[in-house]
Amino acid sequence: MERSRRFAREWRSIGLAKRMKWRQEKGDGMVSLITAKIVEAFGENGLDVLSAAYEEKGEEDGSKIAESLNIERADLHSAVSVIEALCIIFGIDSNFKEEGGRMTLKLDACPFEYILTLYRESLCIYYVQGLVHAINPCVKVKIVKKICEGGDHCLFQFTLSSDENASDRVWSYA
Repeated sequence: MERSRRFAREWRSIGLAKRMKWRQEKGDGMVSLITAKIVEAFGENGLDVLSAAYEEKGEEDGSKIAESLNIERADLHSAVSVIEALCIIFGIDSNFKEEGGRMTLKLDACPFEYILTLYRESLCIYYVQGLVHAINPCVKVKIVKKICEGGDHCLFQFTLSSDENASDRVWSYA
């Protein structure tokens, strides 16, 4: 036990945690700057590019989480469980409710607060959409309430669409 305490004191004494936090903040600032410059230069087309990138990254992360958790079914509950796993990773309390073919997810904190500093209110939907589409592309995602727009929590609704072309138009804002 003493050995591990000594190790922790040594790392604290050289300020490694502060240095790593500075690097993380520097990286976050760079992403924000790049995002702002893309939108500034390309307007709506820039937001379209960023939206597609976040959805693609969401699908990639959703596939990795599904593989780690051995999720094989493509039902609504399985698709939403990928987001539940993400919330656990970020240490965010989540509350799922299933009612009549629809699932509702309430988050007490925003998982994108430190990742997306600019355009978070319009880009988080694409990442969430990508997460669930990794399991089932027919899941419709709707944001009912958002912390970044002044709410005390985020509220998402998920439903299955029977339309095979639903993946072209699955997101919406309330």
